Amino acid sequence: MPYYVFGVEPNVFFKEQLKLIPPGKILLAAEGEGRNGVYAALQGWMVSSYAISEEGYSKAMKLAAEKNVVINYLLGKQSREKLENFRALGGAQAYPSRTKDQGGIDFSTGS
Repeated sequence: MPYYVFGVEPNVFFKEQLKLIPPGKILLAAEGEGRNGVYAALQGWMVSSYAISEEGYSKAMKLAAEKNVVINYLLGKQSREKLENFRALGGAQAYPSRTKDQGGIDFSTGS
């Protein structure tokens, strides 16, 4: 298994908040290595993600395959039109925070 900067377990805050709403569609910005998207898919969510890192994308897709889930992951800088179309799908939207994990500040971009 490749090295994952923040591991393969979901962000603690993300996991807690996801439990509060019924599964549906979710858009994950700056998804990175896919830990949150894969977790959401395991919980029954229809996951759409995007980020700019090719390495993060590769790791996310590998993790999804290992967990036998599907995530729709767009790679690269997204146009305003593409993001508006993504948002038009509806559902929850999660954005990276700067204080999301317990035990100090996590300065990642959302994964």
